[in-house]
Amino acid sequence: MHKRPFLLLPVVGLSLTAVHALDLGNIAFVGDSITQGFDSSINASSPQASYRYQFWKGMVDNGMKYGQDYSFVGSQTGSSYKGASDRISLQTPSYQGQDFVNVHEGHFNWKASYLAGTETTPAADLAQNRGNGSINTWLSPSNPAGYTADTVFIMLGTNDLYKGRTTDQLMTDIQTIVQAYQAGNANARIYVMSVTPPSSSAGTSMMDKVATANGAMENQAASWSTSTSNVSYLNVGQGMATIGNGSKSTPGVMNIDNWHPNKQGELVMAGNLLKSLGMEGQSAGLQRQATSGLASRATFTTDGIQSPTPVIAINNASGAWAFVEGQAALNWNAQTTGTTAGPALSGAWGANGGDCTLEFSVLLDNASSNNYFQAQIGNGASYNGLLQINQTSLTWNGNILYNIDMTRDMQDIRIAYTSGNAATGTAGGYYVWLNGQLIGNALQGTADMGEIKDGFLLGAVNANHDAKGVIQEINFDAAGAFATLNTPEPATGVLSLLGFGSLLLRRKRDARI
Repeated sequence: MHKRPFLLLPVVGLSLTAVHALDLGNIAFVGDSITQGFDSSINASSPQASYRYQFWKGMVDNGMKYGQDYSFVGSQTGSSYKGASDRISLQTPSYQGQDFVNVHEGHFNWKASYLAGTETTPAADLAQNRGNGSINTWLSPSNPAGYTADTVFIMLGTNDLYKGRTTDQLMTDIQTIVQAYQAGNANARIYVMSVTPPSSSAGTSMMDKVATANGAMENQAASWSTSTSNVSYLNVGQGMATIGNGSKSTPGVMNIDNWHPNKQGELVMAGNLLKSLGMEGQSAGLQRQATSGLASRATFTTDGIQSPTPVIAINNASGAWAFVEGQAALNWNAQTTGTTAGPALSGAWGANGGDCTLEFSVLLDNASSNNYFQAQIGNGASYNGLLQINQTSLTWNGNILYNIDMTRDMQDIRIAYTSGNAATGTAGGYYVWLNGQLIGNALQGTADMGEIKDGFLLGAVNANHDAKGVIQEINFDAAGAFATLNTPEPATGVLSLLGFGSLLLRRKRDARI
């Protein structure tokens, strides 16, 4: 194994916008409070607009227009609330010139049996804009409020499992609802969505019940398909629960209570839905840019070409970086101790207080349980952001953004900072994408983040942990904040850098992070 140099080569920029004109038709979201949403008068700690709002923003980002490419249908309008008005509208502002139409079939505190009509809904669950009737009345042609749905998303089970209904009873009720939509539209596309992970305080028995119910949905949903109506299962809870302890002991970590996802959970759920439909992840109102369109590109080579002035240096015998023979990647292997940080790869780019973007792919080693990788980014004016990539999660300032096994495959990370744009509804802050899915939304930086102010730092940027793994495809742009655009990238073995300063390997001595 021997080190390789950087080559300074030109890169051609590319600006593209993704548009997916899916034929979703009339969309019905069917569920309970997680689908309906609720304002602060129902839950003082956190009003929730529901994952539907984030999903809608994703459709806007994909170039879809309400009334033209899709419509929302249902017997319900707005969230559940107390008092004279629904204040959740404050949580669903206009976005990119479009207004959110808050129509659905979500019913706060309802069991699937209430929607299916197999049990009578208690009077207490009809108050506070929770709705009335059942699937039999909502879809009836004789009902003045009746509607036809082309695409149906069903997420039910939380209240059933909590209130003592069995998995078999839940499956029967969901099948009844599925068949009612098929009777209303023989060509309906129906997605049965998983019950989202409960928090650990819900208890092990509830976690077991959720895992059993989700397993039954996954096994049975497709069997409810007809020759013209496809029914499939979607795991919308992907990334919301801790991993590594088995499917029946994975508490949710993105909840405001035992059951309801918080805003981060809603963002993740929406991203899972967009991905399942083959759409691009949310752009957050930012211009999309393919990897090849970022101004400065750094990949790695094994072709033996030598740069006249190499800027890679191996300067830590116990934790050296080195090019890996036979693969286009950079390997790091460090163990940090005490107040001494390990080697970190840094680049000064000269954003000068403006918007900026950093992208890279990373794979962690699993030899040690205390192994993680950090990406620090700053634009010279705003507080720096710090993304920590652990073996089983990505975190920002200690808050989990997504749970994933980072030791199995290379994962693509993009971080962008923007000062915001009121015209598009883009708030100022840092945005994070994982494999094209938005998992960090307008995140804020932290003061006094060490020596990187106008640039980035990758690797072991603080002490007392291992830092072992592989990084490749470092790309950045100090002239703008760009969302991901998933287009095929040309194969290349060249490590190149253009424009905003040199990229160099150095040991980080500031352990204040």
